[in-house]
Amino acid sequence: MINLKPAQAATDQNADFEVQPVFDTSQTNQNLNYYNLKYVPGTTHQIKLRIQNYTEHPVTVYSKFKNAITGVGGENAFTASTKGLDRSLKVPLTSVVRLDGPKKITLKAEEIRYLTATIQMPKENFRGMIYGSWHFIEYLQDKPKDRSEATSNYAYSLGVILQGKPFRVYPELKYQGTTPELYQGHPALTIQLRNTQPMVLNQVALTATVTKQGVFPTKRVYQVTNRVINPNSKLKIPVSWEYDQLKPGKYQVQVKVVGQNYWNHLPMVWRINKQFTVKNTAIKAINQQAIHKPINQWAIASLASGIMLVLATGALIVLIRQRPGI
Repeated sequence: MINLKPAQAATDQNADFEVQPVFDTSQTNQNLNYYNLKYVPGTTHQIKLRIQNYTEHPVTVYSKFKNAITGVGGENAFTASTKGLDRSLKVPLTSVVRLDGPKKITLKAEEIRYLTATIQMPKENFRGMIYGSWHFIEYLQDKPKDRSEATSNYAYSLGVILQGKPFRVYPELKYQGTTPELYQGHPALTIQLRNTQPMVLNQVALTATVTKQGVFPTKRVYQVTNRVINPNSKLKIPVSWEYDQLKPGKYQVQVKVVGQNYWNHLPMVWRINKQFTVKNTAIKAINQQAIHKPINQWAIASLASGIMLVLATGALIVLIRQRPGI
């Protein structure tokens, strides 16, 4: 099973609505909470779900399909756009599925409704999987004023997997390089990997180490667990230099990725060891734009007070010593 639940609320258990898939015989495993479908090439099918409003007032929900991508550091992510997808992805989910109704769904108080979408399978068979999600979101700014204290939108995402033939393929990670960039306002060296195969890598534990070589080597480490690398997708690993500036010179990058193949749960391991050079022209603007370390005003005030106290004490001692008879 995909380790980040493909059917879940993005907020909490008090969500206004809920969606549940309704399976037919094309579903490969009825115990899953997402679609895992096996169809013949060139055929057309419908998928169905149940959506329910749990409140005593109307709610408006927006629906769309998205393609699976890998977010920064291995976050499970989806996008409705086809721009920027990895070049190894031949058939995005959004190219073969469409909603049968409008994107905007208004549910009456406590209403239950069934929605459908149509899948047109590619004429030519494909390997592995086509993976994406059926996404639903309620924007809370549309809610009554008495609930304006809510700060998050309610969202559900139902995973959709279309199985190819052969389905049993293995993920394959490839190193694409390391580049300097600004990440969350800090200088960083971003390692770029690609999963070039149409298969999910689950339960990913990732450790990346970047070392600035030289007489006084500088090492930075990025480490995460319980992540996912989606099929035919790019993975960025940002190794932050925090409040320090990047310096030109030779660097070494070491990456270890441990994960589990989706279809057979087989453990898989990749180790990457590369060297690269950073030029001053590539980092000058990044260092200039980076945020600076906050100045501790209290520490400065305390230091100044301490200095004034020492000076005052010293002056008092001098005055006492200068008094007659001392």
